[in-house]
Amino acid sequence: MPELSAGNLILVWIIALSAASVLALRMRRQELGEMLSAACLLLSAAALGYLSYLFLISDFTYAYVYSYSSKMLPWYYKLSGVWAGQEGTYLLWMGVIYLCIIFIVRRAHEPLFLNAVTLLHALAAYLTLLALLESPFRRIYELGVPQGFVPVDGFGMNPLLQDPWMAAHPPLMFIAYGTAAVPFAFAVAHLWRGERGWIEPCLPWARIAWVFLTLGIAVGGFWSYKVLGWGGYWAWDPVETSSLIPWLTLTAFLHAASRHRRGEFPIFTPALAVVTFALVVYATYVTRSGSWESIHAFGRSTTGSYLTLLLLNVPLLPGILLASARLGRYGRQARAAVLSLLTAQGALVAYKLATSTHELSYLQALAVLLLGALLYPLMLRRAGDAPELRGTSEESEHSNLMYLASVSLLLLAFVSFWGVTYPVLMQLFRQSRVRVEIEFFNTWSYPFTLFLMVVMALCLSMGLLSRRERIVGVAGALALGVLSLAVELNPSRMVSFIMPLLIYVLLLSLWLVGRSLVAGKNLRRAGVFTVHAGIALILLSSMLNTTLVVEREVVFYYSPEQGLLREVKDVGAGYGVELQDVVVYENALGEMVTEALVKVYRNGRYVGEGSAKMINNQDFGRITRVYINRNLDTDVYVIFQGVGSHSGGVITIPLTVKLEPLVNFLWAGIAMLCIGMLPLLLEGRRRGASL
Repeated sequence: MPELSAGNLILVWIIALSAASVLALRMRRQELGEMLSAACLLLSAAALGYLSYLFLISDFTYAYVYSYSSKMLPWYYKLSGVWAGQEGTYLLWMGVIYLCIIFIVRRAHEPLFLNAVTLLHALAAYLTLLALLESPFRRIYELGVPQGFVPVDGFGMNPLLQDPWMAAHPPLMFIAYGTAAVPFAFAVAHLWRGERGWIEPCLPWARIAWVFLTLGIAVGGFWSYKVLGWGGYWAWDPVETSSLIPWLTLTAFLHAASRHRRGEFPIFTPALAVVTFALVVYATYVTRSGSWESIHAFGRSTTGSYLTLLLLNVPLLPGILLASARLGRYGRQARAAVLSLLTAQGALVAYKLATSTHELSYLQALAVLLLGALLYPLMLRRAGDAPELRGTSEESEHSNLMYLASVSLLLLAFVSFWGVTYPVLMQLFRQSRVRVEIEFFNTWSYPFTLFLMVVMALCLSMGLLSRRERIVGVAGALALGVLSLAVELNPSRMVSFIMPLLIYVLLLSLWLVGRSLVAGKNLRRAGVFTVHAGIALILLSSMLNTTLVVEREVVFYYSPEQGLLREVKDVGAGYGVELQDVVVYENALGEMVTEALVKVYRNGRYVGEGSAKMINNQDFGRITRVYINRNLDTDVYVIFQGVGSHSGGVITIPLTVKLEPLVNFLWAGIAMLCIGMLPLLLEGRRRGASL
């Protein structure tokens, strides 16, 4: 069976390359293309299914199963171990792309779809190659373990990952990453031969990718808030920030695509599709290359350099095609250059695979990256992409605002990209360690966020208010911002100034949602306004939460004579915490657990109780399990890290209590994003746009 499962991947690789070749050579037998695509999907699903089976039966003779599972784990955490490491996520990623191909290949008789499916097969084949290099079916005996030895138990899964939210996070992310490849493929197919009508079939896929990426980021943030025990949901960690960057550019793509349907942004729109998928690969590279320090990142692997090669080609090859649009009669030579580059790199990969190290030169990767960066200005300066900002008609004004919204989202993405990338560049070129602090992201993102909110307010009020009224409304919100800044409405000056504008955008969006529903208009418009209301609510609640959070250290005492001294400790905002008991026991996994039982009061009234834990894990050290008393306006967040000092027989028991205001409004805003996108997804389904 191990030979069969590994052979599945080899067979998938061969079939995917064959399918790409058949389609690229224009062998117009649609049935053959569909059969090859179905075979790839079935074989990749079989490989993923067999790996899941190995986790369920706890076959620890496989190195991957041994590393991420244990007999003591419940079956659902055993299954989540399938994507707990690099090897399993490659299987998941390529499987999603093969599934997308199945929906598209049935229209491969059309040139646009034929080119898109060809590229998707080539991309999936490359990911299959990565799955072969980091095979999840490698036996422990290949790593030097004596033949015949069978481990009694596996190393187990990090207790921090043993959470339903974290079990759902990787599949959500890789469904998003897989579906994001479809707009990229259609954009390149459009650039390759100039076929029109590419935006309609790829828009539903872009929306699906956006929803799953939103959910993936949100679930990761909620897991961080609930499990890590520091009371936060976002820390500008390199891995989590790298996942936000393609979300920003994908959002920009959706804005540009709405105008591309009207014949605008002919280069800007496909460029955004290309950039988004390049940043998807970049996010994967950040997580899996081993170059970034993060609690979410994996260690170094042999596939890091291959991800570099993929990262270079995703923007480079379409960039050459975009440049060829300006080269006129030299377009054919540009396409020949693309094929030459692919051939040369294919030969390079084949040579490296034949060696024992499987390592690629990062200097080559950097050189190609710089070349790709030089080609992109040619793309973005395409005539007609930047509309005249002096337009007077409402239609041209809306076009200008959509363009400015997309540009502001790109600028926000660049701030995050540079903050993540700069430390690695400094370490690479100057051998110096540089840390980009949270203040960099917050400070440099602020002006572009402010600009985006101004554009959003102007755009949303079109058709509702006159041009003069729209300008007066935004100016009034900014004037209130100056007033709130003067009276120090918030501890942060930046939050004080932007807060009235965020409230204005939120109320305006909610009014438009209600107006659309009451007027009996289609749900699509209500969905669009709901998404914008969600954005404003997320920004408002996260800024207020970050600046208004209260943290208190409270200490309780235990003496042998009096026992635990119970008293309600004030923690601010009318809340009080009382320690009821501390118990120590050994759980079913053999871990020593110290548990603090607490009660929470508000204005003297009991509002809830629960336990905060400190777990001593032999392999992973101390693990905290927080208690969160949830309320509509404020969460009471209790952290317990064990008993404190002993003095004269008296034992101190410290608790860290944080009051997290408005955090539940943040989760509500995220829900609004996904709910608002549903009517647009259903619209794409009704139109049958490749789905």
